Amino acid sequence: MTFLKKSSTSLMAFIAIFALTACNEKPKETTGEKVDKVINKVDNTAKDVGNKVDKMATDASKKIAEMKKDAEVVMEDAGKKLGEIKEDAGTVYEDASKKVSGMAKDASKKFGDLKMDASNAFKKDCEKVKEGVKATDDDC
Repeated sequence: MTFLKKSSTSLMAFIAIFALTACNEKPKETTGEKVDKVINKVDNTAKDVGNKVDKMATDASKKIAEMKKDAEVVMEDAGKKLGEIKEDAGTVYEDASKKVSGMAKDASKKFGDLKMDASNAFKKDCEKVKEGVKATDDDC
């Protein structure tokens, strides 16, 4: 689009110069000289456009390199965070495992105590019954 604008602007300038030179007292340019001037202007415009495109490509390449570098930093940070999360999860798992194991030991001890208490109560009751019926059997 810019190329077309510059080209049409150059062409309009050429027409204006051509019209002014027709009124001027200078020696008239030959058609070849006029064509050469137009070709030079078009050539210069094309070079300008080429330079701008090259600059845009260079700038885009730099931006892409920066974005890639930023993405690498973000990915590295994310990897570190995942490592920390994994480590924390392992610690939580170990803590939970220890607590569950402790709870199981406590429950087992309490169950053993209950069993012992029940056995002792049974023996006491058995002894009372034996006394009440005057039994001679020693096994309760």
